[in-house]
Amino acid sequence: MVTSFFKIIRKEVANLHAAAYTVAIFTFLAQLLALLRDRILAHNFGAGELLDIYYAAFKLPDLLFALIASLVSAYILIPLIAQAGEESKQKAREFLSDAVMFLTFVLGAAAAVAAVFTPQILSTLYPSFTDSGLFSEFVLLTRILLLQPILLGISSVISSVTQLERRFLLYALSGVFYNVGIIFGILVLEPLFGIAGLGYGVVLGALLHMALHIPVVISSGLTPYLKFPDMERLRHIVLHSFPRSLALSSHIIIAVVVTVLAAPLKEGSITIFSFAYNLEGVPLALIGASYAVVAFPTLATLYAANEVEAFVKRVSDAARHLILWSMFALVIFVVLRAHLVRVILGTGEFTWDDTRLTAAVLALLVTSLVGQALVLLIARAYYAAGKTFIPLIIQGTGALVSAVAAIGLLHVHAHVPSYTYFVESILRISFVPGTEIVSIALGVALGQLFAGILAFVLFAHKYKGFAAAVIPVFFQSFAASIIGGAAAYITLTFLGGIFALTSLAAVLAQGVLAGTLGLAVFLFVLWGLSNKEFQEIRSGISNFLVKKKLEPQSEF
Repeated sequence: MVTSFFKIIRKEVANLHAAAYTVAIFTFLAQLLALLRDRILAHNFGAGELLDIYYAAFKLPDLLFALIASLVSAYILIPLIAQAGEESKQKAREFLSDAVMFLTFVLGAAAAVAAVFTPQILSTLYPSFTDSGLFSEFVLLTRILLLQPILLGISSVISSVTQLERRFLLYALSGVFYNVGIIFGILVLEPLFGIAGLGYGVVLGALLHMALHIPVVISSGLTPYLKFPDMERLRHIVLHSFPRSLALSSHIIIAVVVTVLAAPLKEGSITIFSFAYNLEGVPLALIGASYAVVAFPTLATLYAANEVEAFVKRVSDAARHLILWSMFALVIFVVLRAHLVRVILGTGEFTWDDTRLTAAVLALLVTSLVGQALVLLIARAYYAAGKTFIPLIIQGTGALVSAVAAIGLLHVHAHVPSYTYFVESILRISFVPGTEIVSIALGVALGQLFAGILAFVLFAHKYKGFAAAVIPVFFQSFAASIIGGAAAYITLTFLGGIFALTSLAAVLAQGVLAGTLGLAVFLFVLWGLSNKEFQEIRSGISNFLVKKKLEPQSEF
């Protein structure tokens, strides 16, 4: 049975839409576990100081990962290893070994230095936590989490082999194992070791994330070995990866800015934003990341072969489906935001006010979903084309706008009563303490939406035909999503007058019925519009289920 399981997860998936759906399915499983993780955290601790510290403790390790681990990005390594592998497997193995040794030595040293100065760094970033009785635990947790970027960095490097081998099932499953480790830490290790147990669970999850790729690396004959890195080869990799490292760090900088701004606010503000951000990340991972991940190896191959027209077509194909599903997810998440938060987080120590604030933050963050999905795809298209500075411009500009807007709107929230009244009224959070966090969320969403528009405009300007292929689906999906969302909202209103929402089962049933009807109406409208993407979805699902090949134009 175990042997059969590993045969399944190591299976090669060679069709674009089938691979995207495969990654989406396992990513969905990982996201379900992530939501279970958040539910357990919400139930056990609520939106309070302990979880504020827990989420803030990730920021220093995440920053190290962004600045150092991404210097040997898989998106740079994949084309290089593929090219080296065509010449010699030993050369490809040397590439991989150089990257692993670089991460082990450099990132390990940086983590050690950061561990020594952790109290000073945290005191500078979060002065409001310095007088907390949990500050010593904050320092300990951060130091434990500094092991995570090392493990995830190595995992990211060796996962390039998994992606090259098109073992997308295995690639997606690594996120499942990561969350299993974290949940084990919450349920088993935290009662034994206190807040440090939460950190041990994260490290365990990162270790499982890395270990899952090892069998594929070994079977491919590319197992890294102990060696002094070839500095010339590394220089080439790092120079090409450096812009992506900065681009990735832009997201971490946003996260740091959010936690720094939210730390002095009402206790639990960091936790509320983090919960909402994780919820918004579910459709982004399912839709945006799925297509971006599976398309990248093909885009790199097509561009390397100078097949620019086919390259643009692949990006357009993925973008059309990203927009279609992201638009529907945006609308349905706004309509069902309260139900989603109540079902997933509304338990134990998580109060009704916490639920209302988290739902409001979620509604604001999800408005940038289409833009974020496009940035994920277009950034990878640029990486495949060897143009690494353009994603840096896009994501860096988005981060700057997010930070400035968040700071500005937080100031407006504190000093302009009419703005505060309008925001609280439209989001239905009047008289709820701690509404300042929604202005931070609005600022972040504006920046990410701006980044999405910028990415689309720059790519459309560079590659003719992209805009003409993508714009029609934007209008069709917008119309279908609004109609589907209206159907879901009417269903909620109707059912709300019949069933009292006094239990988890009632809330879940109402949300599922409304969401299902909204999806059915959305698909019906697409069918009525003779939507091209709808026809491709039907064909892709049919071929995936019967394990047949799609038409040649949809193949890798």
